[in-house]
Amino acid sequence: MRCIDVRGLKDIGHTADGPWRLGDDRLLRASSFWGPFDTPQKAQALFDTYRAAHLATAVTPDALELVQVVAHGERSYGVVVEYVRGLGLDAHVAFGSYLPDEAAGEIGALQRQLNQACMPVGIDWKDRFLTWSRALAPYLTRQLGTMLAMLVEAVPADDALVHGDLHMGNVVVKGGRPAPIDMELAGFGFPVFDLAISRSRMYYSAPRQAQARGFDLGPQGECLDTCWRAWLRGYFGDADEGQLERLDRRLAVLAEVENCGFEYRIAEVSADNLSDWQRERVARAAMILADLLPQVDCQDSSLYC
Repeated sequence: MRCIDVRGLKDIGHTADGPWRLGDDRLLRASSFWGPFDTPQKAQALFDTYRAAHLATAVTPDALELVQVVAHGERSYGVVVEYVRGLGLDAHVAFGSYLPDEAAGEIGALQRQLNQACMPVGIDWKDRFLTWSRALAPYLTRQLGTMLAMLVEAVPADDALVHGDLHMGNVVVKGGRPAPIDMELAGFGFPVFDLAISRSRMYYSAPRQAQARGFDLGPQGECLDTCWRAWLRGYFGDADEGQLERLDRRLAVLAEVENCGFEYRIAEVSADNLSDWQRERVARAAMILADLLPQVDCQDSSLYC
């Protein structure tokens, strides 16, 4: 394992954790949302993720080597991957080179390819959702908390590759085809978790990011609903409309859990120590779940067959 000194390298993430540019065609990644890769096993998991995704899609950036990173904390490890130039599909949509539903449909089809890869290492996304659902339970009625736990438990165990952060901004056009990037949150689980995360990004992150960049989404609810329906159609093709609707109600619940757990990090503090803004957002999530959960048969596992 060779060492790379990151002093003087261009940090395109604008943080102390990278990623850093290594010439025109390589990128060094040494951290995820949860911090630097302080063990070689964490870096190896990212390496394996990129390699599996590349083999599954032929367009995902490939992992090139594991490295040790110096001049970055006491000790850390990283992965050198292909650097893919290009705008995210969100920018293509904003500039009119892709229609919103066209882009969403292509990403849905791409996500299905990714989920067909085997990824037995990295984040256990079922465990992550279980942790978040337990953190939310005290803010729900006992009945709703039990229903939420049953819903997550009903999802089968699986080692499908879960990107963990797939949205239009994390897909660039490579050789005329969409290519997923930024796989630092990848791991394994049943594909429903990846779809739920993407739904969360669509309905929660996309409006915030568009507003921050000065993009106009138009009539927001209608635009997002149209895009998400196209995304599901890209993923499932000609699936039965009724079954798709039942699945999407379940995805809506899981997306709410992911948004509250990931964005507001409620599992990391005790209920007594939540900040005011966390309390406000958890209360809002509880109201939404109180509306969504009664619409879902939380024990129905037929959707996963």
